[in-house]
Amino acid sequence: MEQDYTEAVKKLVRQYYEHEITLDAYRRDRKRLIDQMDLEFNGHEFINISAITQVPQN
Repeated sequence: MEQDYTEAVKKLVRQYYEHEITLDAYRRDRKRLIDQMDLEFNGHEFINISAITQVPQN
C-alpha cells in the first residue's frame, strides 16, 4: 500500500512542476492524499479542523 502512495505523491508533484495543475489544485490534492494516508495508517480523521486549531481564550 505504501508504494501506491509513493507513486501518487510522485505523480502529483510531477503534474505541478510540469504545469499540468495549478498551485491551488496541487495543495488541495496533496491535502486529500495526506488525510487519506493518515486515516489509513493512524486511524485519524479530522472532520472539523478549525476546532483542533483554535487557540483557547482565557
